[in-house]
Amino acid sequence: MGPHGSSIQAFAADLAEVNKHLVAIVLIGSVARSAETPKSDVDLLVIGQEDLVIPRVPENFHVHASSQSQFMQKLESGDDLAAWCVRYGITIQDPGFWIEILSGPEAKTWPRWQNKILHATRRLMLATALLETEDVEAAAEETL
Repeated sequence: MGPHGSSIQAFAADLAEVNKHLVAIVLIGSVARSAETPKSDVDLLVIGQEDLVIPRVPENFHVHASSQSQFMQKLESGDDLAAWCVRYGITIQDPGFWIEILSGPEAKTWPRWQNKILHATRRLMLATALLETEDVEAAAEETL
């Protein structure tokens, strides 16, 4: 967890305080892959039951919250975020259902590139519009 460890632990404590049930917390994204840059945020996947409550999120955090059943549906459908979470996520805490997800056959599902065509098209159009306003930095970020 490196330099973000204490912030992640504090967020985990806040999650435990506002939820009546246990939650799994998985570090994902560039920090989990040791590819973070000074502009990177801390991406966390939080999985709980249907009534999951997310407390105030620290400024440089991005939280993806899901119930276990919603996450499994996304994973089975070839959702890229779900697929990359099971491959590269680092478990912060797990009451047992994250390991259940990882050991199931759905964890072998690869992202379906076809699901991303519309998303990529929108991003390309937005990057083009940003270039027309001469905001090269924003356009570059959009294409990433």
